[in-house]
Amino acid sequence: MKKANIAEQPFVYILGIVTVIFIILFGARSITTLKNEAELVQVATFVNDFSRIIETYYNLNIGSSKELFLSVPNQIKMICFTNPGKPSTADVTPELEFLLSSKDNVYFFNGHLGPKTIPHLEATPEENPLCIQVQGKLKANIETKARERQVYIEISR
Repeated sequence: MKKANIAEQPFVYILGIVTVIFIILFGARSITTLKNEAELVQVATFVNDFSRIIETYYNLNIGSSKELFLSVPNQIKMICFTNPGKPSTADVTPELEFLLSSKDNVYFFNGHLGPKTIPHLEATPEENPLCIQVQGKLKANIETKARERQVYIEISR
């Protein structure tokens, strides 16, 4: 071998190593991004399923009720349901006090989704806000009710 070829050889190895490192970093970043997107899809699917159930019961007869057992994505640790603009009837910590001043009626904690408004859904008047710790499952009761000729779905423990 010539001296010039021997001198070039380390540069080829270094370039190869740098290329492999960039490929590994790009792959790791892509996998992380894909995982985060999958978690967002899980949360959005849960919200859509829950909204669909509420809409179904909104269209049923007054007095229709159901005990809900819904799978909840692991990143959601607690769900709070509120009646916006109504007085608090539950023990409210300073962290939860902001819930009553907003127009949204559902809050997800430790998820990638912020507050959400689900039409026709109200927390039970005895517990506003109604916060339920979830560990992979939401267990609650819903009932179709009417007040002043307005139909709504009440959620309770």
